[in-house]
Amino acid sequence: MSKPRGIQGPPVYLTDPYSADVDPIPKPGCTRCAAADQRRTAARVAGLPATAVDASVEIWRHPHPNGKTNGQR
Repeated sequence: MSKPRGIQGPPVYLTDPYSADVDPIPKPGCTRCAAADQRRTAARVAGLPATAVDASVEIWRHPHPNGKTNGQR
């Protein structure tokens, strides 16, 4: 084992999984994206972060007519 240093290292800062900067952007003209975006906004207002994340995942993963999801580049 390594020798204990006697002090703790600096704190680790994680990103907030519910922050707006990681939200997928709904594809313009997609009704499913628009509905999920409305659910996400309503969930945040209601204080339901898990429901908001579920809506974001739906926006990110569902396919569009071109065969790509919002998560594909």
